[in-house]
Amino acid sequence: MTNLTYSQQQLLNTLQITPLALNDAFQQPVLLAETGDVIANTHQKPDLNLPLAQDIACALPEGVNWFIQSGAELSLEQQHLITADLTTLRQAEQKKALWALLSSLDED
Repeated sequence: MTNLTYSQQQLLNTLQITPLALNDAFQQPVLLAETGDVIANTHQKPDLNLPLAQDIACALPEGVNWFIQSGAELSLEQQHLITADLTTLRQAEQKKALWALLSSLDED
């Protein structure tokens, strides 16, 4: 489901509108057509309710998917950003490496 800003949520509340939840049957799995690989079960989507996750998602260029894997090193493989848990990304050196990688994607 799409995260709403505070002002959007206030507008919905004022208008007494309840956003609909996306039905799981209509969600499509992530396909890796270029490689034919399947993302391992150890990869998971980030929790976009966390502020750090929202910042990272906003900084990702269009077409790049982000996955979290416990204990993983920061890597970008064929339009898939793979990071460690968000608790690890709160460390200064990890944040610097992540922002450097994301800024290099913007330059391409």
